[in-house]
Amino acid sequence: MMICTILVNYRQTTKTLQCLQALDSMSVIPDRVIIVDNGCSKESKNQLQSRKYRFRTDFLFNRDNLGFAAACNQGINLALSEDNSCDIWLLNNDTIPEKEALKELVQKASKTQAGITGSAIYTEKGVFSGGAGRTHPHLATVSRIKSPDDKDFDYIEGSSFFISHDCLEKTGFLSEDYFLYFEEN
Repeated sequence: MMICTILVNYRQTTKTLQCLQALDSMSVIPDRVIIVDNGCSKESKNQLQSRKYRFRTDFLFNRDNLGFAAACNQGINLALSEDNSCDIWLLNNDTIPEKEALKELVQKASKTQAGITGSAIYTEKGVFSGGAGRTHPHLATVSRIKSPDDKDFDYIEGSSFFISHDCLEKTGFLSEDYFLYFEEN
């Protein structure tokens, strides 16, 4: 199984480079990482392309900011154009995944056969801050779960979104009706 990670950069090249370094130091690394640079500048392009990693890196440079969902869809499309059976890990560029993150995501996805698997998200100080949430249809609101042990949730937050190729075939790409936030709902 091939795993392709997609990172969207928008004026946060330093954070994107930190995320790439963390990915490169994990025990299990993605086969390929696609960086989609929204609102690309010459400087960000040079910085992103100047590093080498243990995984293959590909780049899509957008002159304008197309939004998170559209950029993710560009990356997914590129990944699937080469290997239509790969699994996709959408990862926010400002995250620092732990050393075992991808290994654990793959194991959990394999065990549960879930179409989408997510990660518990912690702040830099180690405080739990989410990873999944609940929808409140009568109030038209959403809320994050309060504990990593909480198994009662309606959706996985898009900051770490591992999607099986079977799920992508059934559901299609992210809705581009949402420019930023709520793409995962």
